Amino acid sequence: MSLFNSANEFIENLELLLFNFTNLSGDRRTEFWKHTISEARKIGSESELMNKLDELCQDTNFWGAPKRLDGTVSLPNLPEDALPDLPNRYLKAFCAYAQVSHEMVPLPMLSVFALCLQGKAMIKNPGTGSLEHLCLYTITVAFPGERKSSLLSCLLDPVYKYTAAWNKEHKLDIDNYKTEKETYLKKRALLINKGDINAAKEMDQKLAALVPVHPLKLIVSDATPEALVKEMSINDEKMAVMSDEGGIFDILMGAYSKGDPNIKILLDAYDGSPYSVSRISRDNIVLQSPLLTMGLMTQPLQFRKIASNELFLGKGFLQRFLFSHPKSMIGKRAFESQEIPRKLKKEYSRLIRTLLRIPRPESSTLPVLECDERAKSIFKQYHDYIESQSTHGGCFESICGWSSKHVARALRIAGIYHLVKHGENGLSLKVNEETAKQAVTLARWCEAQAIYALVNAQSNNQTKSNAIKIAEWLKAEGETQYTKTDIINKFRHLHDANLLNPALDLLEQNNYILTITIPPAGHGGRPTTNIYVSPRFIEP
Repeated sequence: MSLFNSANEFIENLELLLFNFTNLSGDRRTEFWKHTISEARKIGSESELMNKLDELCQDTNFWGAPKRLDGTVSLPNLPEDALPDLPNRYLKAFCAYAQVSHEMVPLPMLSVFALCLQGKAMIKNPGTGSLEHLCLYTITVAFPGERKSSLLSCLLDPVYKYTAAWNKEHKLDIDNYKTEKETYLKKRALLINKGDINAAKEMDQKLAALVPVHPLKLIVSDATPEALVKEMSINDEKMAVMSDEGGIFDILMGAYSKGDPNIKILLDAYDGSPYSVSRISRDNIVLQSPLLTMGLMTQPLQFRKIASNELFLGKGFLQRFLFSHPKSMIGKRAFESQEIPRKLKKEYSRLIRTLLRIPRPESSTLPVLECDERAKSIFKQYHDYIESQSTHGGCFESICGWSSKHVARALRIAGIYHLVKHGENGLSLKVNEETAKQAVTLARWCEAQAIYALVNAQSNNQTKSNAIKIAEWLKAEGETQYTKTDIINKFRHLHDANLLNPALDLLEQNNYILTITIPPAGHGGRPTTNIYVSPRFIEP
């Protein structure tokens, strides 16, 4: 028996009917839909039903807010006061030019500042008295097409220009060193062949007296740990890995080597710990205080492989990183955009040159930055908060390995900000309250990013993993309606309903999608499953 006396009455109640439908879940929702479409067919109103559903699914009010699939965290926008003045202005100008979200820029920019400043100063923890280097490890996770290459190119352009100018200026010294070294080595080999060991020893003394002058190199994009150690050994034990593809992780995960790679240099160089490697066929390498900065960008699918790798999690490697997951701007970009003002480009380039020109001390003792009393108070409050949230029931309980390092990271950020503001003069000034607040503001923003990165990565739930992959694809595509066949064609490994259906159910439970199964009109045939995607997810 029909619940409605006429087709008109059915149509008049369609909106209320469909809103009631979305408030149900599981089997109750399935049964309600079966009954509704059966009712619509009886009274000849199936097309009106589907048209109304199409209309409502485009309305954000029809949908609940999408929930994070880890169920623990939402990602905040970058706070306005998280960066010093010039970096903040450059960030906004680049985002307007490249049409990317503000969350794309801060970590790569911080890594550029860190590569300029590592090995030039340390910052003292006002609570424990321990010293922190100014190097940083960062990862920004962004979809393909989000202009990662353009961002790194803009940020690093002044660095590459500086190194090119330095190498040109010192070309004669570099060539003379190379020539003298090769000459002494050839003479030494000849003397050894003649058996004149004493003369050969004199050549050894001359070789040892040579002051090495190598081309300046501050950045590599991809390198094996062994190649990285070699580069650091001839570049004052300092190096940065900056990449918009995260290729170094492919290397570390065995793309170019067999067995487990040795990541000890990546662990030691974060804190300036001594590192040595013995080689059978070549000279041993000893690094007294190696320092490394990493500014990596990668895609979500690759990041999940990285972050679920026990090699990186178990040894505390990933726990050294800051993370960012910027919102996608694909599908919302305009045809035209505003160029970065020339004056601002010059200001940024001048800042980078200023930081690079801060001399590294000739001795092994680095200048130490200290906090004034108000800055100390800010870091004490932040320390107490981090500690309280790292225990049972706290928001950092599941990533306490990361949170235990986070006050130190906030101090590193403060040291970098301090020198960005004051240049070399900052070496004789104390870190003030304003700088401490900005550093802690950025550190607080990074908390949710880390929870999202590491909690998701550490989950072994295959259904959740499949749901995240589907959600990322839906987000990147930007369409609001698909069929189930579309999903199967994209994710061939999910053709088994036992794999696909639970993932779709999870997405539906968290307000990402709405699945509608339309039974065949007559006998025989197969049902069609339409998938509506929430506009609140596609365009948050």
